Amino acid sequence: MKTGYLLLFFALTTSAHAVENANAIHFDDFACKKEVQEFLVHWEVAKNATWSKQASTGKVVSWKAHGKNLGEWITLQATPKSVTTLVHLLPDQKVEQVTFNQTDCSVKKVSGRLPAQVEPNVGKKADFTDEDLQKILTANKNGLIYIWSPHMTLSVKGIADIKKAAAAVGMPVDLVMDPIADETRAQEILKELDLPATAILRMHSNELGGHSVTLHYPALMVYKAGVLCSTVQRGWRDSDDYRKIVTEIFGECK
Repeated sequence: MKTGYLLLFFALTTSAHAVENANAIHFDDFACKKEVQEFLVHWEVAKNATWSKQASTGKVVSWKAHGKNLGEWITLQATPKSVTTLVHLLPDQKVEQVTFNQTDCSVKKVSGRLPAQVEPNVGKKADFTDEDLQKILTANKNGLIYIWSPHMTLSVKGIADIKKAAAAVGMPVDLVMDPIADETRAQEILKELDLPATAILRMHSNELGGHSVTLHYPALMVYKAGVLCSTVQRGWRDSDDYRKIVTEIFGECK
């Protein structure tokens, strides 16, 4: 798989400037709209899917939409007149990229898999995957996911705060770790705070990644009725603020 291909995908899924902009794309404005729509139909992307506008680079604008399944995302790049690229990420880390020729709308397809960003966790399961996320969403219905890094002091401090807030609102909280954290430091925090081994499973979930939870640690996501709420709370808060934030996100979550 080409390096540029991976860089394109990660640039689109980790944009710090993502703006929620429902149904922002007007496909009728683009050349190659027929070819683009054929791929979206093939991937079973809903016609009324919400496309969130991402960062722009010169005249190229990017959007992202959720696919049919947990952990499935579609990103799209376009100039003012034409869609240039579609990237389809599947839960098993398979990626398909389609590039459209701007002259005749012919397509070039590339497929492959994303590399694991995980250090060895000797003798233990190292990843927190979409499968793990789905089990939590199914088992608990309502709850919290706290994504943290052992290298950020407030991120570590926030573990006690989010646990206290979770108890106050009567919801479970699961900890998921920075995928590129140092293993030695992670084990130290595990012992210091007497955390369960699952607290240092490395974030390798497409679903969480699509919400850009690794932009800044800690990050907090709330789920309701087995579905993640779209809001991501980034940065440390004390337990009382976390309680208020969780209550607010849960109340607004559809």
